[in-house]
Amino acid sequence: MQRTSFFEPYKIPGVWLWAAIQFLIPAAMFWGIFQLSSRPPIDQTLLLEAVLSGVGFVAFLNAEVRIGARSYDIKSYLYDPLIKIAEWLIEINQKRKAAEFWTDVKEELNTKISLASSPDLEQSPALQAGLDYLEEYFLVEVSPKPEKNYQERLKEVVAMSVSREQVRAIISLLKEVNRQDLVYALQRFQCSERLLEKYFAQSVRRNRLKQRLSSRS
Repeated sequence: MQRTSFFEPYKIPGVWLWAAIQFLIPAAMFWGIFQLSSRPPIDQTLLLEAVLSGVGFVAFLNAEVRIGARSYDIKSYLYDPLIKIAEWLIEINQKRKAAEFWTDVKEELNTKISLASSPDLEQSPALQAGLDYLEEYFLVEVSPKPEKNYQERLKEVVAMSVSREQVRAIISLLKEVNRQDLVYALQRFQCSERLLEKYFAQSVRRNRLKQRLSSRS
């Protein structure tokens, strides 16, 4: 079975390009402007030079270059286009993976509801367990977002009588879950091992290892 991680930034060229633009260019400018030894002492002078380099880099980006009668600012004509290229590379990579992932999740949830005799959640314990988990998950918020209206949306899911609408509403709520917590939410919905291993292979292996260690102790 082919395994595809939901998000592997080190495999995306756009992430490397973005990092190079954001970090290597200012670092190269800092190293080039100031005469530094291979291992300069970390003191107040070095820190001051770093601050001056940062200010200088911002000034450099906002500077204008005059060619003939026209002026061009470096940020708009050089820096911003490079950043947009990097973001475009990241987007085209992640759009496909995200669409594939959510399609697979939707198919599994549709299957679970279709196996039940009705959209009533009492006929689908897996969906009820998943929604109970989401209810508790959204209650614990460091920065509450009243506009998201999570509890009301959960009540609407329970009240829905059309299975496909239920699944769409559940998917909408799952998209609000932090990515690192998503595997736990899907486990509560009793999604298949095949799906979890495909997109969260490392988390699944880690959980299995913990279970083995706890069973031995």
